[in-house]
Amino acid sequence: MLISIVISTKNRPESLERTLASVRRQDCHSELEIVVVDDGSTQPVGDLGSDVRLFRNPESLGMCGARNRGFRAARGRYAVYLDDDAEFATDDALSRALERARSVDRCGVVGFRQLRPDRSTHYMQPAVSEVPCLTNRFYGYGFMFDRALLEELDGFRDPFGYYLEEIEISLRVLDRGYRIVYEPGASVVHYEDPRGRDLKRIARLRMRNGLLVVLLTYPTWAIGPGCLRSIRLAAGLDIAGRAAAIRDVLGLMPYVKSKRGAVATRTLLEFSSLGRRPRAL
Repeated sequence: MLISIVISTKNRPESLERTLASVRRQDCHSELEIVVVDDGSTQPVGDLGSDVRLFRNPESLGMCGARNRGFRAARGRYAVYLDDDAEFATDDALSRALERARSVDRCGVVGFRQLRPDRSTHYMQPAVSEVPCLTNRFYGYGFMFDRALLEELDGFRDPFGYYLEEIEISLRVLDRGYRIVYEPGASVVHYEDPRGRDLKRIARLRMRNGLLVVLLTYPTWAIGPGCLRSIRLAAGLDIAGRAAAIRDVLGLMPYVKSKRGAVATRTLLEFSSLGRRPRAL
């Protein structure tokens, strides 16, 4: 088994069927296994077919927890994550990603291009580039991860849930000397399903998780400036929301102390540099 497709889902049965259909159309389908994690759907996900290994969390573990359960159950050389409101744009998207991963030394992650439902290019991409390049991050709608590296990193940080979890793990990927590659030839159409989205909660999560990124991974000298920046960037969040985010972080300090692993200063500088100027391959 070469590639494991890992899809976490919750209360989106129609979207999930669309996602699975696009996986089954891939021209490397014979080299795939499909792992679906039902993260506490109100109506449990039913039978998805003999080619799907289905796992259910009785209660939601959040996006990161569900992703971690998925990759730990996976058997492939690579773990490819898809949001349940996304689909592959072309039938060779996975083949392109796999070819890119094999061609780059110490490739840890391949990030995919994000398209809108009308097939126009979304403004949010792992890099501003029309050619494959080295970059500093990927986004959760679709990406390919070296599964052995995921094991080495012990996966995503469960308390993040969703938002900015990619930044935290990207810093750890780079710190171990692996590369993150953006492959625009591997495209995903993202429908950005609004169900379950609370904008106030999202703003609070973004600030909270921004602070968690800093506290978990930044070198000691950068913690103060990093926290101040995270608070300043909490646009649209009122004082009560900011106070709630800070309380959330304080409640997670025992977790932070147990999991903190500061990256090297050179890693933080590389992350910043690649964000400004991706490097063509």
